[in-house]
Amino acid sequence: MPNTRTLLLLLALVSTRPAVAQVQALHFGKVVTGQGRVIRNAVVLVRGDRIVQVGPEQDVAIPAAAEHRDLRAYTAIPGLIDAHTHMSFYWDRAPGSNPWGQLGTLGSGVTVFLAQENARKTLETGVTTVRDLGSFDNMDLALRDLINRGAMPGPRMLVAGNGLHVSSSPYKPGAIPDPGQCDGVDAVQRVARQQAGRRRGLD
Repeated sequence: MPNTRTLLLLLALVSTRPAVAQVQALHFGKVVTGQGRVIRNAVVLVRGDRIVQVGPEQDVAIPAAAEHRDLRAYTAIPGLIDAHTHMSFYWDRAPGSNPWGQLGTLGSGVTVFLAQENARKTLETGVTTVRDLGSFDNMDLALRDLINRGAMPGPRMLVAGNGLHVSSSPYKPGAIPDPGQCDGVDAVQRVARQQAGRRRGLD
């Protein structure tokens, strides 16, 4: 395969593993830094889940006990950032269904479990950080916390909680109040304070 193949992400190579003290020396054909500099015959030195040094192979002090990974066929770039995602928006593509029609019908627990696929695929494309702009039933918080615990692979998530919106549907007797619904300045302030005051916190 050609040497110009690009491996999107540095961090994701180790993000899918539990954080350990093990030192890894990742050998790349090229590394493009965040400043646009190209380093040939580069080594990315990783300790646990942190990159501690990047440079030409001859300039990086690699510990004797380090694990070496030969990725010289690849070019590495820094992890990408997606500033607008909805990681918990999952659609199973069942025949006759559509994304909007299925939204909210699977239940929060099932949706969080299935949305692992979104998180994994996002990381695999080279996106290591996302700003998740709206979910419901704390599903975005659950995904973020599971990723942070190492229980599922995924990018670093900065979450916004429930999307704030005005009333847009007729009242239904017995309906569960929508925590993101707010009409008027006072209601917007109240809902924003309620979300910001959550124990696990929004980002």
